[in-house]
Amino acid sequence: MYPANHKTIFVLDHTPYFGISTESPLEFECLKSRGQNQIPLAPICKSLWTTSVESSMEYCRIVWDLFPSGKL
Repeated sequence: MYPANHKTIFVLDHTPYFGISTESPLEFECLKSRGQNQIPLAPICKSLWTTSVESSMEYCRIVWDLFPSGKL
């Protein structure tokens, strides 16, 4: 018998739907230090595609940190 080998697969669908904004504006420290007399910048939001890619990359980072390279 071969040992169990579990894999996780993410299917990232790059359709136009994933271009929709997450409606969650990003906070930047440099924007907070702007002077009072300057025009405020428009909020910047991530797309669903960006959020999906970031979450799958975070998953990989966590798995690689938890398990040694010989175990993957």
